[in-house]
Amino acid sequence: DDQHWAGVVEFRVELDAGSAENGIVPFGGAEARVQRIDDDVFPSNKYRHLICARRVSEVSPLGLFLEFFKVVFDDPVVRRGSIRMVLAGQLHNVFCICQLIANVYMVDHVLLPTAENRNPPRQMAELLLLTGLSFLPHAVMHILRYSAFSWRVVGKTRVRLASGLMNAFLYLNDSARTELDGGALVDAMTHNTEQLIKCGYLNFLVAIQLMGRILMCVVFQLVAPMMSCSHSWQTLSLRMLPMLLFPICMAVAMAARMGRTREALKVRLRSQRAFVASVHEIV
Repeated sequence: DDQHWAGVVEFRVELDAGSAENGIVPFGGAEARVQRIDDDVFPSNKYRHLICARRVSEVSPLGLFLEFFKVVFDDPVVRRGSIRMVLAGQLHNVFCICQLIANVYMVDHVLLPTAENRNPPRQMAELLLLTGLSFLPHAVMHILRYSAFSWRVVGKTRVRLASGLMNAFLYLNDSARTELDGGALVDAMTHNTEQLIKCGYLNFLVAIQLMGRILMCVVFQLVAPMMSCSHSWQTLSLRMLPMLLFPICMAVAMAARMGRTREALKVRLRSQRAFVASVHEIV
């Protein structure tokens, strides 16, 4: 018993005839199917009083998403896959910063060396080495992207949400079923679950990767002047200023358009549910 939604949990109970005491296990009757209906609201009971009172508009979107993230991340399969996706994203960031450093070194020391450092045989060897090493990150990332399909993050989460919705619907009484919009149920199982995973959970993992990329860019801005023997703090501050201002400007722009974007998404969702409901009634 916890505070997070789990849908309907189904498992099998089998009696062991060898360990039975003061009883006889009948043949063919030693197995039973047990279904446990969860009484928690989705995604957790943190906003239960608002959800049950149908005051969903008063629920904090960020808090609700964090509760949804906890529910999804609690699954062992999804947790392992999510950690692998985050590590793969950070590895891609490391490859990007290494590629930038290699390009700076290639331009300054291999392609355009100074007169005292000119050594054609060594330059050719370094050029071939850097060119050959540049293919290694692409091969590694290709293998990781191909392996990501077997991490089962999207599929496992979608099956859990869709099966939980269907099982919850099957165990509703007749009066509750009449109040439920059939189009909303179909839309939730076929479209909203996928959008919730891909546009919500996976985008959060992508945001972690992008934050790591910004950090790598800051590291590159600190390392690049040292490679070019330029240690001027004025030059370094000019390099760092865009890196610091860009995330702030993006956050302000997102906050400014969040209200209109949310209203537009609500209108689209209502129109889509009405369309699905009309098709459901006709069929």
